[in-house]
Amino acid sequence: VGYAKDASFINLGLIEGFLYSEDNEASGICDILYSDYENSIYNCYNSMTIKAQEASGIVGILEGSGTVTGNSGPTHLTLVKECYNSGKITSTEGNAAGISACAEAKITDCYNTGEITALSPEEVGGIAAYCSQSVTNSYNTAKITIEGPDASHLSHVGGIIGLQCEWDTGGTSINCYNTGDI
Repeated sequence: VGYAKDASFINLGLIEGFLYSEDNEASGICDILYSDYENSIYNCYNSMTIKAQEASGIVGILEGSGTVTGNSGPTHLTLVKECYNSGKITSTEGNAAGISACAEAKITDCYNTGEITALSPEEVGGIAAYCSQSVTNSYNTAKITIEGPDASHLSHVGGIIGLQCEWDTGGTSINCYNTGDI
């Protein structure tokens, strides 16, 4: 799916194949998702090879303003839960990640075992390339490779998250680990 608003993707999987986009971003389940619903992407997986300017295994841009207000104040919703990527991910000009290229919502109980390659200096992460919320109970075991003439100028790369911003919403990584080579 290219763009989805307030949609749910549940129990979906891409088993094999190749997804290529020369001029745009590409992701296994959804390129852009804006949602205010808990677990908008739940129990989904990608095993396809994906190559694009910006590439990710599950969702490219993930945004959500949904909150639940409890005794301790507002809590942002988890939008991606129990998903995994095992397909090879290659970005030619932008962010690259196993789960989400740009996550502005919570990711929980996800993992990546698919090799990630970036051909240009951007954010690269085993779970999320860029994240302004929390990533919880997630891991990466895949190799992350930076190639190309600008490889030494890569600004942000990580086994879980390439760039995590706390200035916006207090993003954190909780109970996560990486065993993949970087």
